[in-house]
Amino acid sequence: MGKNVEMGWNIELSDNIEIGNDVYIGGETILSSRINKIIIKDKVMIGPRVIIINQNHDYQSKDRWNNFTSKGDIVIEEGAWIGANAIILSGVRIGKYAVVGAGSVVTKDVPDYSVAAGNPARVVKKINPEKSRS
Repeated sequence: MGKNVEMGWNIELSDNIEIGNDVYIGGETILSSRINKIIIKDKVMIGPRVIIINQNHDYQSKDRWNNFTSKGDIVIEEGAWIGANAIILSGVRIGKYAVVGAGSVVTKDVPDYSVAAGNPARVVKKINPEKSRS
């Protein structure tokens, strides 16, 4: 846990989570990682009711309850902003200063300096890197 981390009400955190400096996590957010890590870098804002989940059940297994799978770490890079009610699934990288729109379901990487929205989330516009650092 880094410095100057602010969390809203009723946050659920599991193991394997790294949180950088100057991070805000909105209320009723779930960060769940049983296998790989969830890495949240510096200056990240996460809206309320976001779900960041880094595992799934193996649907082909007879013992689905105990067989977890994951596609790798979830990494949220510096300055990213995750809108309310977004869902981020395993193995995804949210780029530097990227924005994930409210209610989006992120199944693939979001490039640096871009806005992704929808279900599944797709890049809908690019952000000017010069303006995003001020």
